[in-house]
Amino acid sequence: MPSAADAATLEEYRLPSSGVRRCAVIYLLALIGLVTVAVLMWKAFGPNTRPVLSTRVQGPDDDPDFLWKVDRETRRKKSGEPDAGPADPAG
Repeated sequence: MPSAADAATLEEYRLPSSGVRRCAVIYLLALIGLVTVAVLMWKAFGPNTRPVLSTRVQGPDDDPDFLWKVDRETRRKKSGEPDAGPADPAG
């Protein structure tokens, strides 16, 4: 059985009290909260927030307006209508 002196010495080496543990848990939760907020802010306002514009050149065979105009010209030629071409005001 430990003596009174041994018991006094053991008191110095005890684990931290519950108040210190509570404080550590609060700091840990605050750190997790800050990291979460930082990640959300990075995703919202980070460098890749703007959508990437397509730099691919669209060929004429992919353009619906072009295909419609070609189809219209083909139908005109088949039906025998004169080509209306651009009007030249200069003569």
